[in-house]
Amino acid sequence: MSTSQSPAADAPVFPAAVEAVKVTVVVSDRRGEWVRGLAREDFRIFEDGRPQKVTLFSPGDDVQTATAEFAVGLLVDTSGSMARSRERAYEAALRFLQSVPAGQVRLLGSFDAEVRFWDPSRPPDIILGQMRAASRRQGPTALYDALDGALERIGTEARGAVVVMTDGEDFGSRALRREVLQRIDASNVTLYPIGFRGESGDSGWAFLEQIARWSGGLFFDGENRSFEMLFETIGAELASQYVLGYVPEKPQRPGFRRLQVEVVRPGLHVRHRPGYAVARPR
Repeated sequence: MSTSQSPAADAPVFPAAVEAVKVTVVVSDRRGEWVRGLAREDFRIFEDGRPQKVTLFSPGDDVQTATAEFAVGLLVDTSGSMARSRERAYEAALRFLQSVPAGQVRLLGSFDAEVRFWDPSRPPDIILGQMRAASRRQGPTALYDALDGALERIGTEARGAVVVMTDGEDFGSRALRREVLQRIDASNVTLYPIGFRGESGDSGWAFLEQIARWSGGLFFDGENRSFEMLFETIGAELASQYVLGYVPEKPQRPGFRRLQVEVVRPGLHVRHRPGYAVARPR
């Protein structure tokens, strides 16, 4: 069973020379519980309805998420638009850092008019103090720049997950929305946005839901969820991810490519990003 597909107009765009495609997959049963222990032979992957040969297979498990090849990141919105939710976001950030095993957080950033990256090896309360001291209560919100910078630092080969705490509004970023979507789809990173209500309420949450969908992650309402349960959910899902890779058999001509991943075992649900687009040569 595949995930729902999004309009091609919103698709992230790859250069025409793209060759390998990686897809992060989560499998659940009828009760909504994650399914581990599947093998390469249990999956089928299709591009535009055409079967593809799986040339890369990486099962997620507790051991793998603790290795150097897996990067956990956190981005915190400290801008003025977060005034009504800033303290709750700081609380969530502190609890997240305390919930992740020491040394596993490899990227830690905050953003308002500027994007700042911090040393994740320092104690969580020290880091949060630095974020508070550096935050600007007025001015732009460089959400797109923060996402673009974080994914660039992680790179395209490493597996990872980034939790993003924000109201979803962007003002003044150099990076464009479509460029952020391109970066997301070229990476092997799953995004878990946690939405807080800003000056415009939850109007920015649609973008957060979009980046979660495009990366194969989940969006969470940060206003009405227990942070402990939320982070337990994220951790359990990360330990259950699979990564499938293939080289498309169809020539990479410009246009939208729909992805569909199936599991041969009955009664299972698969979640993954819906597709990608190939740009016209310049």
